Amino acid sequence: FTAYKNLRGHIGVIGGSAVYGHAPFLTAEAAMRCGSGLCTVLYPRHAENHSAIPKALIVRRIEDSGKGFFNRASLPEISGMLGTFSVLACGPGLSCHAESLPLLDMLLNSGKPLVLDADALNLLALAPELLKAPHASLILTPHPGEMTRLLKAYRIDGELSRQAQAQALAQATGSTVVLKGCRTLVASCRGRCTVNLSGCAALATAGSGDVLTGICASFLGQQMEPFSAAALAAYVHGRTGEFLCPLGSRGILADDLPAALPTVLRQILPVA
Repeated sequence: FTAYKNLRGHIGVIGGSAVYGHAPFLTAEAAMRCGSGLCTVLYPRHAENHSAIPKALIVRRIEDSGKGFFNRASLPEISGMLGTFSVLACGPGLSCHAESLPLLDMLLNSGKPLVLDADALNLLALAPELLKAPHASLILTPHPGEMTRLLKAYRIDGELSRQAQAQALAQATGSTVVLKGCRTLVASCRGRCTVNLSGCAALATAGSGDVLTGICASFLGQQMEPFSAAALAAYVHGRTGEFLCPLGSRGILADDLPAALPTVLRQILPVA
């Protein structure tokens, strides 16, 4: 009963590009719907957005040298804002340009809890050396294609079982890994692993993973430790798909997920 917005975490979502304009707003809305006190989207100045943006979100247009994606010109502004955030989420809509690698380097060395998804993972696969030391507050959320690229980058046997792959990547990066798919796996660098049993085919749609990223970041910002935040996020994400399933597993959009999150959270966390 004594909560206020600054106790619920300020999430910084860093993403979007001229090619993928809307993904970071799915992430940000999901974070807010899961209880984050504040959420700011850092967005390339020359990327266009044609979606309705929830009025509660803060949007900061970042210098991009007219390219429509983050590059070295973006670093001074982003660096100046990092201190205001309790958690960072990077990757949704980012687009995979080598010119964005300095941004990833800066975020990995920011000391902030960090969720990496989508093209942030593809950038990490291009330059795994950027992760110079184990990062206990890092969550990686690859789908199978991104996982294949990360396994190759970190020289992990792609013939291992899904669980062994997730655990090996978690150990190699010192992070928590959320390997998405049917029966999402969550593995920690300390050897813990859980199999998520919630979910349905309604979640097999573009943007669903961006929503999961926002849920992970929100729980991190509410001071959950990374493995618990990731495991709970995977479960809530799956339960939200199940909640929407009466509408059918076809035709559900990722846009439908954030608004359903408060109802699902109320069902499983009735006192929170």
